[in-house]
Amino acid sequence: MRKFGLFKKRNSPSFSPASLQGLIAPLITPMNSDKSIDSFALKTITARLMNKGVKNFFVLNQFSEYAHLSSEQKKALMGIVSSEVLGKGFLIAGCFGSDTEEVVQNVIDAQRFTNICAVNVPAMCMERELEFIDFFDSIFTRTTANILLYNNPFMSKKSIPPLWLDNIINWERLIGVIDYSRNPDYLDELGKYYQLTKLFEENEELAFDALRRGFSGLSCISTMTFASYYLSLIEDFSELDYARVMRMEAKVSALNKLIPQNKKLQVVKHILALQGLIQPYYSESLEALTQKEMQLIENAFKLRPVVVTNQ
Repeated sequence: MRKFGLFKKRNSPSFSPASLQGLIAPLITPMNSDKSIDSFALKTITARLMNKGVKNFFVLNQFSEYAHLSSEQKKALMGIVSSEVLGKGFLIAGCFGSDTEEVVQNVIDAQRFTNICAVNVPAMCMERELEFIDFFDSIFTRTTANILLYNNPFMSKKSIPPLWLDNIINWERLIGVIDYSRNPDYLDELGKYYQLTKLFEENEELAFDALRRGFSGLSCISTMTFASYYLSLIEDFSELDYARVMRMEAKVSALNKLIPQNKKLQVVKHILALQGLIQPYYSESLEALTQKEMQLIENAFKLRPVVVTNQ
């Protein structure tokens, strides 16, 4: 059996996985009409979430339209959020790519702003276990950031086999897993890795199961609109007012069922725009909400568009 000697064992890590827990907000990317980053709105929504008690933020995540941002825009975005968050909480930067070189370069760029990077495993590195191991060897030997493994079967074509995790789970700077599989059985498999931070992203209906399995945190896009609910779910999990929680869970689930899965980002942006926090712009590659869908959202939240008039 091959010995993977290129990795370095944990000695005295500069970051403790136990430090990263609770609720993580995957930030959207507010845009101006020309699709440039709306810096003011980005600062506003970050400050608003921090005022509600959110301390951990995930930029360039699955819902951030990261594929449509230039390298300079990504750096600018990370710079804005890091200036607001660091010292008060943790910043996670998504460093996704289609091959090893792209992922590594994104981690190198992100290291200037944060020492916690979430990486996907490129599909080509999921064909054999040796390619999977070599992928992490490249990251660990060429970068200095702490790494979160982003398990997304839609990006990597399949979920990472738990047996493959056994080979890397104890190596330095691999601090945890963010799971996007939506698979209760896979959550069970991850639950056995007690030495790692385990974070859960989508869908919200499985949030209870993730916490019951000992996951240390949640990372849901609905945090943008239901921050207080998820904070309560995590902080008071053992002593919940279940009647209140179930009412809120029903509201979240009802909205999810009203809107197609591929429009979740557009829904969040529309809600925040109704509240006057951002402008409702998103990448042209995304399908726009229909008038009927917008009406459903407005009725569900009892909100009406904010009308801005020139004085």
